Amino acid sequence: MLDEPTSQLDPIGTREVFQVIKDMSQQGITIIMAEHKIEWVAEFADQVVALADGEILMLGSPADVLTSPSLPEHGVGISRYTATARQL
Repeated sequence: MLDEPTSQLDPIGTREVFQVIKDMSQQGITIIMAEHKIEWVAEFADQVVALADGEILMLGSPADVLTSPSLPEHGVGISRYTATARQL
């Protein structure tokens, strides 16, 4: 279990941490992580749980959960890429 393991890290440190997490996952280790860097979660996670006020809003693949239009309605942020795509 990891609670914001990349908090206060620069982009290089963040990439290194996520690479270790990916390597562990490929070895069959299950990782449960709370993280606010949504772009990294989208790239590395197999499953995502979106929470708001201690309640599960959605559970599923990163693509399904992180692009859901209902997330902002509950105060859950979306990635800058999703926001840009919606504006276009």
